[in-house]
Amino acid sequence: MNKNMQKTVLTTSAVLAGVVLGVNVNQNGVHADTTTTAATTAATDTNQQLANLRSQQTANESAVASSNAATMSAATTSANSQIADLNDQIKERQASDAAAQQNKIDQVNKDAQAATNNENSAYSSATTKQKAANDAELKAAQAKVVTEQQKEDKKAAATSTYKQSQDKLNSEHQANLNDIKSKHSEKVQDVTKQINTQITQTQDTLKSLKVKLNQDNEKLTNFNAANFFKSILDNKNSSEEEKKDAQDAYNIVTGINGKTKPTASWYTKAVHIGQKNDATSLDNLKATLPLYEQFINIRQDRNLPVPKISLTILAVAMVNADFQTTLEKGGLKHPGYYPSTGENLAESSIESAVHLWMNEESKWKVAVKQHPDLADKLGQDYVFLKYPKVYGATGHFNNLMDPNMSAYGFAVNGNLDKDFVYTAFDFYDGKKDAGLFSLDEFKSLVNNYITLAQTTKNAVKEDQNQIDQSQANLDKLQNEKTDLINQANDEYNKNIQQENNSFNAKSNSLKSKYEQQVKEIDALPTNTDALQSRLQAKLDTLKANHDAKLKQINDDANAKIATIKSQKVNDPESNKLQAQIDQIKSDLTKKQQELDSQYQALKAKDQAEYNALAEKLKNSSSEVTKGNNNYYTTDDGATTVKLPENKANSHKRSIVNELNNSVSRGTLTPTTAATSNSHANVSSADASTSTPTTREEVKQQAKLPQTGNSNSLALLALGAIASMFGFGLITKKRY
Repeated sequence: MNKNMQKTVLTTSAVLAGVVLGVNVNQNGVHADTTTTAATTAATDTNQQLANLRSQQTANESAVASSNAATMSAATTSANSQIADLNDQIKERQASDAAAQQNKIDQVNKDAQAATNNENSAYSSATTKQKAANDAELKAAQAKVVTEQQKEDKKAAATSTYKQSQDKLNSEHQANLNDIKSKHSEKVQDVTKQINTQITQTQDTLKSLKVKLNQDNEKLTNFNAANFFKSILDNKNSSEEEKKDAQDAYNIVTGINGKTKPTASWYTKAVHIGQKNDATSLDNLKATLPLYEQFINIRQDRNLPVPKISLTILAVAMVNADFQTTLEKGGLKHPGYYPSTGENLAESSIESAVHLWMNEESKWKVAVKQHPDLADKLGQDYVFLKYPKVYGATGHFNNLMDPNMSAYGFAVNGNLDKDFVYTAFDFYDGKKDAGLFSLDEFKSLVNNYITLAQTTKNAVKEDQNQIDQSQANLDKLQNEKTDLINQANDEYNKNIQQENNSFNAKSNSLKSKYEQQVKEIDALPTNTDALQSRLQAKLDTLKANHDAKLKQINDDANAKIATIKSQKVNDPESNKLQAQIDQIKSDLTKKQQELDSQYQALKAKDQAEYNALAEKLKNSSSEVTKGNNNYYTTDDGATTVKLPENKANSHKRSIVNELNNSVSRGTLTPTTAATSNSHANVSSADASTSTPTTREEVKQQAKLPQTGNSNSLALLALGAIASMFGFGLITKKRY
């Protein structure tokens, strides 16, 4: 709390004391316009009791207020003294901080001045050096001053020299390129001469091997059933019957028209001699050999005669097997090419064909049980003629068991690696001994022919191996040739690149020297005016840079000073001192609040006691007015005034005023004390004015001297002033 605040607090306390004293003076005053009558005796007693209570309460409250004012005066004086001391300490610390800040600013200015001095010195030195250099350059230039014609002559001479040098360089470059190309061609010829000979020899070998391969392949293609038959026909060791059998077989498979049989219309579509999967191929011919063994074993197991193999019947079986491939809807069909031969057909794996046919034996046994006459007719025409249905179900089995069979042959068409092929079994049961070859003889003929074919196959394989090897050698030689040529080309390209780089470097050097020479000629002065301007520009640049540096030094110093000034000094000790001041002010305020609170509590308590007594006395005085119509009650019913009998205009009356609650509401505004005929004092909490009971009393009251009402305000003011002087509060302003 500062000194002004202290003065305010003390003034407030003094006024409060003055108000209390003023009220006390008012309470001691009496009205001069009171009367006493017998009718108002009760009212007078009531007012006297209330006045006595109020007087006692007022004295007590005044004493408390005086004590509080004295307490606050002492506390304020002590607080102001402490605050003044603390403020002095803060000012001392602030003065120290300001001095430290000024020291920093002085140092910045000192540093800036030193930097300025250094820059001025550097500028002076640089200017001196530049002026000396300018003088030397100007002197040298003055010695080089030429005319414009002299410049042109010098440039013409430089251009002529440059062109001659460039032409010479171009000639040397072209000669070097030609030499590199010539050496490259010679090297390519040298490195490829020997390998070209090897390549030619290998190519010739490869060509001859391919010719031999084609020949051997053609031979191998001729190894088929037709040529198998022809080999027997051409064999001088073959009998005439064997040759005839072979000739007929050859004619059948080749489709040659003759006495044997006209060519079938479907022949060319069905038969493809020697081709893979065809019945006339050598592989398919070899694949039938196990079928012959199966057939012979079946015949021997049943004690049936074993017929011999006929090449003619074999050829018929081959053609009939091939015929099955022409059936667009699939299935099996007998072409009837040789009606005089019997035939079995199967579409199955090659191993299953004979087993499928033999499975019909079970049906035959059933038929024999049904038809006992068939018991000795197996394989005979009797079965077909008398029991065609039985033959239809057991015909394949009957054909295999034909006791009159004299010749037969097997053929297979299809891919032998697949699950099924077309198998044809053809036989003849007419002329005895129609077959000429036993199984061993037939196998010998077939195997010998296969061996001969295998020799050709081996030759083909060997031809292919030699071709592959020759081709590999040729590829290797060609790759080596390519590598040699690539190496020569790489070397050639490298040499060309080096020559071009060398030429370009020399050419660029000549051009650069020429251009530099022209620039130097152009730079030759015809006067020194331009040079003097350039030299002065250098001095101007030094000056501009110097000014900029000085400005920068000044700007930097100002910025640092501004930063120093803007920095708020954070002094922990000053903060602690200010905190103590704040705490003193806070404590003083709290103390004032506590005293005010205690004083208001006292006034509230006194008012409550006063109100309680007033209420009690009011109830007692009401008994006096009962049965008497000569009384007057105020508008709010708070006060009752009894009038004397038959003396309505009498000046002897009692006035009872309504007591207000100004003090209990906490206001310090003084109020006018009420008057009574007993001249008793009343509290300042009474009503501000007496209330007349009738119009006549108003007139009478106006005639009386007002010693206890309007003049009470003056007494209040006088009491306040006296109190202030009493506590020494009215003084000259202190600082």
